[in-house]
Amino acid sequence: MQRGKELWAMAERKRIFLIRHGTPESRDEEKRYIGWTDLPLSRQGRKEARQLGHCFAQRLPDAPFRILTSPLARCRSTAMEICQGLSEEGGSPPTPVVVEALHEIDLGTWEGKTRQEIMEAFPEDYAERGAHLGRFRTPGGKSFQEAGERFQKAMEEILFHEHEEGREKNDLKQPQPEGRRASCTEATDCILVIAHAGVLRAYLSLLLGRDMDRLLELPMPYASVTELELCEEKLPRTDGAAEGKTKMLLTENSDPTKTWRTRVYVRPDDIGVRPEELLDEAEIRRLYRKYETPERVIRHMRKVAEVAGQWMTGELNRGRVTKACLLHDLCRTVPEHARVTAEVLRKEGYPQIAALVAVHHDARYTEAEAEEPLTEAELLFYADKRVQEDRIVTVEARFQESRKKCRSPEAMAHHAAMLEKTRKIEEKLQRLRERKSEKPRG
Repeated sequence: MQRGKELWAMAERKRIFLIRHGTPESRDEEKRYIGWTDLPLSRQGRKEARQLGHCFAQRLPDAPFRILTSPLARCRSTAMEICQGLSEEGGSPPTPVVVEALHEIDLGTWEGKTRQEIMEAFPEDYAERGAHLGRFRTPGGKSFQEAGERFQKAMEEILFHEHEEGREKNDLKQPQPEGRRASCTEATDCILVIAHAGVLRAYLSLLLGRDMDRLLELPMPYASVTELELCEEKLPRTDGAAEGKTKMLLTENSDPTKTWRTRVYVRPDDIGVRPEELLDEAEIRRLYRKYETPERVIRHMRKVAEVAGQWMTGELNRGRVTKACLLHDLCRTVPEHARVTAEVLRKEGYPQIAALVAVHHDARYTEAEAEEPLTEAELLFYADKRVQEDRIVTVEARFQESRKKCRSPEAMAHHAAMLEKTRKIEEKLQRLRERKSEKPRG
């Protein structure tokens, strides 16, 4: 195992960012089956893609990279807006390269039709697709299995040429002056691949060894990013992998004269992620509308965000906590709303916010946690317990009111544990405030 870790540390690493295009224009409000239809990027989609460019500029300020895109307009426009965002941050992005094989799945005669239209015109086919989503081939079209294999072949060709070009450049490379940064014409550290939800899910299902019939479970919202990390390992081969990552064999050179193979690693939380910068007020309001959040619940969440802001510390991510507060009861009207809301937010591309929301109704709390530094999850939990409807109240008043809803011994025990946890977090916050006030000024 140690040998595997050493290889991981020494191997040349690159990253691929699989990007779903931004929100496209739609003909109407009805959801339609869209594959090869060449929809343009919407105004919202252009805004999303531009913001992605800003985010990549901040995250990868010096890394040389390439941008590859599907030939469809919604992807080409996303690529251009990403480049514009990079330029606005002072970068010099490369010209995007169109790769024909990165296009979306071919839906054949189903293309552009609504679900209702398909159910009426192809009832047996529709039922078959529901039972075998991955292998089912639409009339005149392709299956997700076929689309994923086509995309995988394209990626393997891209990586093979990347490896060969990098090797040639390394052979020719001359010593560089100290401090000189690599240009985009030298070895590429990152590849941005802009494509579509269908083929990206199918491709990831193949890499992960997942059941293709379950590909829709993979989150892939518009303007989301899936980060893969590549490692070119030198033989002898080992099964060692970076700790905490899912390892997948992407491609392996079969030529016995070569001494390399490429592996790809991905963390589950790196699949289908939207930068939190995209979660602005307009996006939050869109989520309220989409999930039909009542106005009274919205007022409650806004007040919770206000309370959290009063106790915020510099060590916490203010933006993330505020957004978690504004969304923690998004699905408040359904049973197990904390779990359901967290699942919804993960599907929408916000895993770190979802993680905070998932535990905002969790009564578990240890003595060790009470002594540790304040966490973002604790602040959300506490702020929520200080608001009754849309009014700020004391902890005692809040729990006195909620106790009336308890109808069983189990409910009473849970209520008592929630109260105890809230009190301990409040004590932690008070200690933080006292220490802050004791610091000398000047």
